[in-house]
Amino acid sequence: MARLEDIIWDTVVIGAGIVGSFTAWQLQKLQSQVLLVDQFQLPHSRGSSAGLTRAVRKAYQEDFYCEMMEEAYKIWEQIEHEANVIINKKTGMLIIDKDAGNLTSIKSNLQQLIFPCTTLTEEELRTKFPGLKFDGHAGLIDIDAGVTDVQAALRTVQFLFRKNGGTICPETKVLKINPGRLVGIMTNKGNYQAKSVVITAGPWAAKLMEPLGLHLPLKPMAINVFYWKEKVPGAYSMASGFPVFADYNTMRLDTFVYGLPSSEYPNMMKMCLHVGPATDPDKRDLQIKEHIASDIKKLSEYIRGHFLHLEDNPSIIERCMYTNTPDGNFILDKHPKWDNIVIGAGFSGHGFKLAPVVGKILADVVTNRNPQYNMTHFRMSRFEHEEKSKL
Repeated sequence: MARLEDIIWDTVVIGAGIVGSFTAWQLQKLQSQVLLVDQFQLPHSRGSSAGLTRAVRKAYQEDFYCEMMEEAYKIWEQIEHEANVIINKKTGMLIIDKDAGNLTSIKSNLQQLIFPCTTLTEEELRTKFPGLKFDGHAGLIDIDAGVTDVQAALRTVQFLFRKNGGTICPETKVLKINPGRLVGIMTNKGNYQAKSVVITAGPWAAKLMEPLGLHLPLKPMAINVFYWKEKVPGAYSMASGFPVFADYNTMRLDTFVYGLPSSEYPNMMKMCLHVGPATDPDKRDLQIKEHIASDIKKLSEYIRGHFLHLEDNPSIIERCMYTNTPDGNFILDKHPKWDNIVIGAGFSGHGFKLAPVVGKILADVVTNRNPQYNMTHFRMSRFEHEEKSKL
């Protein structure tokens, strides 16, 4: 059997989070030799695919994400069927806002794609969810939304990738990428060669791209993930029918609050801020401690005002990483000088649900197929006006 270092790989995918795993799986269906590497043992809790759950939804204010979610749902269902597992559990998603116009635009996007949804007046919101107190707010329910089992998702995609002939190398840290007709990938375990490389390294993406002359406005952020105990057991649980929750009014206050029904830990609702401090991913835990108290204060005040049956001190604190772009949209593009180096980065805290279709797009880009979506939103050239972007 040939050593991995002796193989000329069709593609090496760097980063085995959910986006890298889906990209590798999609590529393995088009190519014969695909290698997926990650610097840590798998699974791990250091990147953006850490934790137990994510929200999955079709509701977006941007119509192009709604269109992408239509295909993403189909691929999620495909891999569930192929592996005979349950990854997504349907709960619905409650979006609330004081500005009914925002909800109307989301409803319009959903209805154009024939996605089921329903709207709630303030009185209907109060009646349907007696454990909530939101004066002056209206609501929208994305009926097909739900909760994704993160670890089941990662296991399943990586299993299907290997089943199709793919190779995974954990604990393989990429030290340098040498561009060329054949790309050289220097790692702590040896050097590899590939016809193409895809960088899906989450918060480490910028560190890999800067030596290649790409200084994109990517901002790794550390997010505190809190679990709050129910005063009334089951009051906000998945079992009792409580949905995923998002307060779009707080988005305009730069303290976007979202939550998932209790399921991971008994009688513990997950509720977080969708923002956090800029952080070096290699120093995440050193740099975030001072922000925990601030986040708890903001969320405790929020809970006291709006969630009648939650204790206002968290029982469990975990962490996750985002890598944000200035506009919140992804980067899915080729290197401007070396077109066999492809970048998937800047998923801005909402990439997990879209990973199935993002993986397909990146595979299309690598193999010079035309993605079916308008790629203007994802080109790195949109940041040419940014001072930090030197393409």
